[in-house]
Amino acid sequence: MPETVSGRALIDTGADVTAFDLQAAARAGLERRGAGKVATVLGRHDGRVPLLLGEVTITGFSTFSVPRGRGFDLSPLGLIALIGRDILSRAVLVYNGKDGWATLSRDGD
Repeated sequence: MPETVSGRALIDTGADVTAFDLQAAARAGLERRGAGKVATVLGRHDGRVPLLLGEVTITGFSTFSVPRGRGFDLSPLGLIALIGRDILSRAVLVYNGKDGWATLSRDGD
């Protein structure tokens, strides 16, 4: 039975698509849609990872459909997701590293 999964996520401005922790994705009932290749800063990899379909709700912000998320074991990082540009492209991210703050708002808000 799918459940709401809460936890920490990292905004990854270098990621094309959002990545989900495989255990969290299974608990949330995200639909597997085959497998796809993956590329990282180290280049393309021969291995294939699960493609996942689902929704992500960022508390106090919005819900986003993720039609081509990737599945990984993110548990060593203590994360349930890496939020990629597939979501960020529908938002405005303002980052002030000097003062240590960031804001995320819906595109147009």
